Amino acid sequence: MQHLLQAHRYRWSGTDNPADRHGSDVRRTLEDSLPEFDHVISLARYPNLALKWCHAPDRISAEAYPFHDLAPYARRLIDAFGAERVMWASVYTQVQQHHSWAQALHHIMDWHILSETEAEWIFGRTIRTILRWPRTPPPG
Repeated sequence: MQHLLQAHRYRWSGTDNPADRHGSDVRRTLEDSLPEFDHVISLARYPNLALKWCHAPDRISAEAYPFHDLAPYARRLIDAFGAERVMWASVYTQVQQHHSWAQALHHIMDWHILSETEAEWIFGRTIRTILRWPRTPPPG
C-alpha cells in the first residue's frame, strides 16, 4: 500500500491528500497490523499527506470501548504527522454493529492523550484547513 500512496502523492504533489488507512473490510489483529502501521508512520515525511482516524476501533482493536489498546498507536501517529495532519472521521453506517457514534467520537478523548490544541485540530480544524473551509465564529 505504501508504494501506491507514494505514487499518488507524486501525482498530486500540489494538493493535500487525506489517507484512509483502515478502509478495508478485513478484520485484523493489532499485532498483525503493526508492519503496515510502521509503513503508515513512514509516510509522515510527505508534508501534503494527512491521515483520517476512523476504522481502527472496529478493524484492529482487541478491546471494547474505549479501545485503550489503540491509544499508544494513535499517539505515535499524531507525533509523526502532527495534529495538523490527523483528522477524526466517523464511518458510523459501517461500524454501528461494533460501537455507537458517541463511542466513535469520544474514544480518543477518553484516552486523555491529546492537548487542547491537538483536539481542536483533529476534531475539525485539520479537515477545514485541508478543504479550505472558513472557520465559523462561535455562536452567541
